[in-house]
Amino acid sequence: MKKILLVEDDEFLGKLYFDLLIKSNFAVDILTDGVSAYGKICVADYDLIILDSILPKMSAIDILNKLKNENSSKLKRKFLIFTNVEDSEMLKNLKSFGYEIVIKSHINPDQFLQKVKQYVLG
Repeated sequence: MKKILLVEDDEFLGKLYFDLLIKSNFAVDILTDGVSAYGKICVADYDLIILDSILPKMSAIDILNKLKNENSSKLKRKFLIFTNVEDSEMLKNLKSFGYEIVIKSHINPDQFLQKVKQYVLG
């Protein structure tokens, strides 16, 4: 079974994404803040990590920068970054890591699931 880490602080979206992933037979860990996410990324293996860009305690950029500064092999994992921000310096910084950025308002639940399956199942 493929394992996914879902990091989303919006309760409604977190539950929606979690339910979709579970129903599609993925093993899912869900967290709501960046510090917990960073800790989990460092100690567990995932087939995909889905990060909201803006999180309590530590943003996606902070997490990725910290992994980069540690020369962590964890950056070689598959990441999907979700955001509500369409045009900002933060978005440019996120894109510099080379991961796909998904604008939440541009994707419906079926497209979300399709995108995840594309990354996890190839």
